[in-house]
Amino acid sequence: MSGPAMPLERRPLARRLLAAVATPQQTCAALRGRETAMDWLLPMVVASVVGLAAYGLTAALNAEQTAAAARQAIEQLPADKKAGAEQAYRMFTWFGWLMVPIGLFFSLVTVAWVCLLLGRLVFRAEVTYRQMLVAKAHASLVVVPEWIARALLVMVGVNPDRCASPGAWLTSESLTHFPGRVLHAINVFDLWQVGVLTLGVAAMARLPVRRVAIALTLLWAAWVLYAAAAGSAAPQAPGS
Repeated sequence: MSGPAMPLERRPLARRLLAAVATPQQTCAALRGRETAMDWLLPMVVASVVGLAAYGLTAALNAEQTAAAARQAIEQLPADKKAGAEQAYRMFTWFGWLMVPIGLFFSLVTVAWVCLLLGRLVFRAEVTYRQMLVAKAHASLVVVPEWIARALLVMVGVNPDRCASPGAWLTSESLTHFPGRVLHAINVFDLWQVGVLTLGVAAMARLPVRRVAIALTLLWAAWVLYAAAAGSAAPQAPGS
């Protein structure tokens, strides 16, 4: 006969982070009403560290290929724009790694605000911004397996987008028509994030999972369609 479950805050860090993704509804329900800043900050730090490690590894493996492609692109520019392009590329090689934590935290703040407005204005639920930060931070842990999968594919010389986007299995000509751009804009890890976020928001706001799932899925679909219509369905970094 098993004893009582160990309180969430007393579990080892690895088990707490795993529970945030594997059982988000139960995890957020256990934190509801007593969540702290560490409940959203710690998952974001872990996701950022893994992302930076994967970025550094893939950047090192692709350094020569990236530099050759950049030089070729710069050579095709008019003479008056080459200097600016070269400076921009140097800045990117020096500070490109900053886009990993910046992208993750920007997504955290923005999506948490959207969920807060959704909860208060649409569902009339009593929910706080901190609770939405926790729900989104837990969902952001999905980028950890995404970063790892992408890094492994780069190491074996395979297009890393093939682990996330169905469009990556199509030819480049698929980007010339709208359905193809939609497929390129879809990211299966984003769908996973939507699922984790749905359960977390539902638990924090004490809402039916189905209502939250419909709302967040519609918002995600609208974002995918917008990206495809705007022609910006190029591969994106995880967490964007």
